This record gives sequence, C-alpha cells and structure tokens, in this order.
Amino acid sequence: MALSQADHREEFTALDLNGDGKVSLAEAAGHAAIVVRFDRADRNRDGKLTITEFNRLKKLRIPVNETARKALAARNAGVGASGRR
Repeated sequence: MALSQADHREEFTALDLNGDGKVSLAEAAGHAAIVVRFDRADRNRDGKLTITEFNRLKKLRIPVNETARKALAARNAGVGASGRR
C-alpha cells in the first residue's frame, strides 16, 4: 500500500525540526532510508528537501551496494545455504 502525499507531509513535518519548510540532511540523520536517497531527491542541490522533493524521494528505490547485491543473489540462488531450517 502506497502512502498518500498527506502521509508524506506528516512525516516531512515531523522531520522539519526548525520549521523552515525544508528538511536538511542533518534533520534527516538517523533515518537511513531517507539519507541514502537524499542527494538524488535534492533536485536543486541546495542541501535541503522541499515537500515536492521529499515526495519524489519517497518514490526512489533505496540503492543497494555491490556487496549486499551479491549476498542477496547468492541467498536467492541457494548458494551457501547451511541446510538448517
């Protein structure tokens, strides 16, 4: 189930600690799913997300690093399975 923009606005408002109508990287600290997509969503490169940019961020996939990608591929292929259930 996808969240509506109203739900994103609630989250956005909670993150906007100084009430300036934008979320900075510092304000997003501790929210890994936001931090890893922050730069891709910050369209004007001002270091802050507007509500429009934040809604865009919520649509972006979380990047997976190469090590995690290989581990997932191995797990999905059954490689390295311990045989325990």
